Amino acid sequence: MGVGAGTTDLTTLRAAGVAGLLAGALSMASGEYISVAAQREAERSDIKLEEEEQKKGPEAQAHELRELASIYERRGLPADLSMQVAEALTRHDVVRAHARDELGIDIDHLANPLQAATVSGICFSTGSAIPLLSAAFISDNSMRLMAIALSTTAGLLIFGFLGSYLGGSSVWRGMMRVIIGGWLALGVTYGIGSLFDA
Repeated sequence: MGVGAGTTDLTTLRAAGVAGLLAGALSMASGEYISVAAQREAERSDIKLEEEEQKKGPEAQAHELRELASIYERRGLPADLSMQVAEALTRHDVVRAHARDELGIDIDHLANPLQAATVSGICFSTGSAIPLLSAAFISDNSMRLMAIALSTTAGLLIFGFLGSYLGGSSVWRGMMRVIIGGWLALGVTYGIGSLFDA
């Protein structure tokens, strides 16, 4: 919308669209990789601290056991049953029990930065390809801008619906939230493009 408001040249729009798609996808992927890698390192650090705590001896282990039992008590188990559960889980795998219930970390499913980056890049590319492909072959600028607005709205509706449906929240509210945010972005970029009218 921004480029279309600034110029009627279709070649410029195509170049800017492809560049925006690639830059956005790479930016989202690298940002996601950095964020999830930092999260994974923090999780590993917390697990290592728990392992070190267990190596400090019987007194530290007893303290950690009481701490684990108190977590189960806060969840509603009676004190004696909480201690039995804590003891049973500790015998099975002490670090895993503390990681899961004290730290909220599943050792078997630590965050995967490469997977997160790939999914983020693919999602961005898919979303940005919708308006790009809808406009890349329309020579009339007014019709091109209309195609971008309509295809973007359709994409926002679909993604808003899927996100809300899969997340188990209100589909209508989720779609409207995505639509309003998307329309605001379209309006702002159109306005900025108009300022650079070529």
